[in-house]
Amino acid sequence: MQSLTRRRSRFIVLRSGGWALCLLLAATTGCRRDEVAVYDAPKESEAPPRKRDTASPMGEEAQAPLPSLKWAALPEGWRMIESVNRMRVASFTVESPGGGRGEVSAVAIPGMNGNDLQFVNLWREQVKLPPVEAAELSRFVETVPIAGESGKLFTMENPPAGGGTSGASVLVGMLVKDELSWFFKFSGDDKLVKAQGSVFRDFLKGLSFGPPPQRETTVADAPFARRDGGPSGRGGVASSKPLPTWQPPAAWKPGAPGPMVLAKFSSLGASGGQADISVSSFPGDVGGLLANVNRWRRQVGLPEIDADALQREVSAVDLSDGKGTLVDLAGTDSKTGQPARLVGVIVPRGDETWFYKMTGPPAASEREKAAFLQFVQSAQYPHAP
Repeated sequence: MQSLTRRRSRFIVLRSGGWALCLLLAATTGCRRDEVAVYDAPKESEAPPRKRDTASPMGEEAQAPLPSLKWAALPEGWRMIESVNRMRVASFTVESPGGGRGEVSAVAIPGMNGNDLQFVNLWREQVKLPPVEAAELSRFVETVPIAGESGKLFTMENPPAGGGTSGASVLVGMLVKDELSWFFKFSGDDKLVKAQGSVFRDFLKGLSFGPPPQRETTVADAPFARRDGGPSGRGGVASSKPLPTWQPPAAWKPGAPGPMVLAKFSSLGASGGQADISVSSFPGDVGGLLANVNRWRRQVGLPEIDADALQREVSAVDLSDGKGTLVDLAGTDSKTGQPARLVGVIVPRGDETWFYKMTGPPAASEREKAAFLQFVQSAQYPHAP
């Protein structure tokens, strides 16, 4: 098996709104330049530009590393390339004996589920196809196995007009795993993409994920500096992002951090079952409060809400040096189908946002809620230099 790991997906600087589409566009197009791209998105509200961290060439901090992506021997005509678009986890060129050419890219982005129609119309625009309505979406998406789990395959075909030789098509596999949305995009000449369709499906089916590999830092890592001055973890080096100092309850058992998770705890009380606590941090506002509340609502099987309903669903919580937003959701565990309760606190801190989340059976979450809030309130954050 072969594998590749890159740092967590990087975030594009946006002028306003349109966060998800612009980020995905930047990550999945065949850009050949290294500089930051700035997009003018549809204007939703005026906000001052966020201060960029100049310690990193893309203006963000290193975070928990991605899991390794693994595959068997590449299909004939596929060649792995070093991606210059640094949001990508892996890239491949695809060539056929007849001269057709395409490209496969793998991208991992947090919190991007639930936007199928926007994604399809984004990719259709790239191959010069008109947008479709929600009622037509099922024609372009199907369920396929990806890395041993149930994923989606989106198909956008634009064959050559009038019997010509040009044309372009796109196939995109999408898998949501551990709060990451993985996109595997195959784009290129229409005839090549169609001819390689079954090969691409087999590639998706044979993928697997492993733990982030550990290796010693080398001089090659030096340009990708963490905010605290150390090497960032390019090529799979584990992040050592400075954590807040906090006071977890003595009964909580620490767990091993995972992809995109900086700290993890569990609590198994005398009754009510186990509650699981995780802490994550991302640059920027990660789409804004509404998008993040809806992301958590989907995780417990609840429908999304609109901006008018948002303030009825959240409340403020006092912190040591500011305020956070408390979310308390009762629903159903998306994996087990059992009743579940998610209690979360969103904490904006300058150019980043911290997410504290507790999930478990309703009785367990109720039992631990007061301790969870005290834990969040106890956090003392390191100051940026």
